[in-house]
Amino acid sequence: MYLSKVAFVATASILCATARAQTTTDDCAAATVDITGPGTLQWDNSGATTGTEGQTEQACYAFGTTAIDNDVWAIYVAGTGGLTVISACNSAGTNADTKIAAYAGTACPAAGTAIACNDDACGLLSQISFTATAGQSYLIQLGNFPGAPPGTALVDVQENAGPPPPSGSVNAWLSAVASGTPASYVNSLLPGPMVDDIGLTNGAGGVTYEFIVHGDNGGISSGLMGARGTGVGSDGGLKFEQCCDTQAYGATEWNIADHSFNGNNTEGVDIQLVYVANPTAGTTELFVDGTSFGTIPYAPVLQGMQGIGQIHDPNGNFDVMALGLVYGVAVYEAQLSAAEIIAHRDAYFMGGLGLGSPDTMCLPLPNSTGFAAALSLFGTGNAGEVVNASVSSGPAGEFGYHISGPNPGLYFTPPGAAGIICIGGPQFRYNNVGLGHVFQFDASGVSMSVVGGGDQELPTDGSFVPVPAVMSGDSRAFQAWYRDGPTSNFSDSLIVTFN
Repeated sequence: MYLSKVAFVATASILCATARAQTTTDDCAAATVDITGPGTLQWDNSGATTGTEGQTEQACYAFGTTAIDNDVWAIYVAGTGGLTVISACNSAGTNADTKIAAYAGTACPAAGTAIACNDDACGLLSQISFTATAGQSYLIQLGNFPGAPPGTALVDVQENAGPPPPSGSVNAWLSAVASGTPASYVNSLLPGPMVDDIGLTNGAGGVTYEFIVHGDNGGISSGLMGARGTGVGSDGGLKFEQCCDTQAYGATEWNIADHSFNGNNTEGVDIQLVYVANPTAGTTELFVDGTSFGTIPYAPVLQGMQGIGQIHDPNGNFDVMALGLVYGVAVYEAQLSAAEIIAHRDAYFMGGLGLGSPDTMCLPLPNSTGFAAALSLFGTGNAGEVVNASVSSGPAGEFGYHISGPNPGLYFTPPGAAGIICIGGPQFRYNNVGLGHVFQFDASGVSMSVVGGGDQELPTDGSFVPVPAVMSGDSRAFQAWYRDGPTSNFSDSLIVTFN
């Protein structure tokens, strides 16, 4: 089992939609319709026996083939259907250790036919989700973890439990993916956990797996991609979960690259997760929102039919990603660079297309982090409109601003600096705090700011003068200048030709 902090709060309308039904039917064959549409079941398996139906459960429980003990059965008839969540997480005060499974139809199921199953989604309580069809009937199996005592709990049924819309731009992310290293598989706006053929990746040049994922109120939980097979080397997967232990990144059973993130930053937000596998070195590096969280001695090469938003078993589904949702997934037959990972992140979260081409003569020097700062620009590219900027791999806590000019070149180290300036005169300095030009690197070495606007008064050579308006067809070179302890440094330079 694992403990996750996934929270589920039933709304008043859900609780009042139908009367609470008492669920004590011990025999699957005798199950009755206990709930129609959204509502609440009063679950009680005191005195229930452990039957034979659905007990091996290998298709949905990622940590073994244990049974659901002391199970009781109910029939749920979908109302409007859609994404349906059946949850015991709202059972405050109960000491039950629940397990829940769902089966299509009303016939007593054979082993391995569950369409959803969960042990511990929220502490020792359970929660499942699946897409229901209006008017269709589903068998719900409720019980406890083997060895745990029977008990009682409230089980809420919520229909049309759709997640919020993406907070970033999926289209911008797709454009960024398409403009760089070719992806062998791309999908977006997945309606829920699914199984799809990602192709026959060979891993010769490494493999990168990128996800844009929404975290529910408990963060990302469980399977992102993977499959469990039956032969040597056929198992593998990628997981990221909000958990109750310290931050830990490693390979778990069935060759799953698993990161448990102890923190609130993934709760109710969108995050970018990138796994860069190097089969030659036998390692996988994890990036969370562009920041590396280290490597593990395992390099998954996933191919063919894979679960997305879950770890998939050929006999069914297991280890589904709680209430999180995959807004974007891409697989690359290469190891993406940190710069490209950050560009994809910025394209999504800043809601615009990446702008500019690199000045190949401008070679930024490493700063005190050991890396050279990388500049990313985003916007429409239309003349006169503000350009958003992000600088990564900078020294945490340090401040900086941007410079630009119509003439790339110069390429020299100013007195007292440790980097190379790559913009000739005239130079325009965007360092107006009130307009958001000055940036500060956060703890992960990333900054956000703006560097555009045609009629802003900005200083150049110590004097405030209007920056000349950018006209359609004009080109500008941009570069970030930032403090680095007792000295200063520069990012790389990007050249933008405006529409």
